[in-house]
Amino acid sequence: MKDSLGNTKTEYAVPEGLSILIIDKQDDAGTLAQEVIFLGHSAQVVSNYKDALDKLKKNSFDLIIMDMGLPEGDWFSTVIWAREVAGEIHIITMTDNNSREIEELAREQKVIYYIVKPLDIKEMGSVIEHISKKKKGS
Repeated sequence: MKDSLGNTKTEYAVPEGLSILIIDKQDDAGTLAQEVIFLGHSAQVVSNYKDALDKLKKNSFDLIIMDMGLPEGDWFSTVIWAREVAGEIHIITMTDNNSREIEELAREQKVIYYIVKPLDIKEMGSVIEHISKKKKGS
């Protein structure tokens, strides 16, 4: 998403709802961030794992939505590190390259939802709302 000056926005604040970190290619992340905001949540967007780890050090998130296939870095190490920093944070992974091995690795890391792209934005919205309702109930 672009601001009024044409700069790409990476933080979208909403007072209530979940705080969500989206780690994905900018084009895909913008669409997902719009859905997150539409549902009443806030989003911060990064396009690589290193920036994600920096955000996790400085901010508190309820949910991470991450692409498993970004060119720089390793999704598996990022999940482990995120849990070390943020505790039992909810994580949703997305991939272009589905395989049983990758899905099993994600499940072993207690990823709550594993999505094969192309992303169904309505399905993702339903998953986010389910997580939100569970959090409000706790």
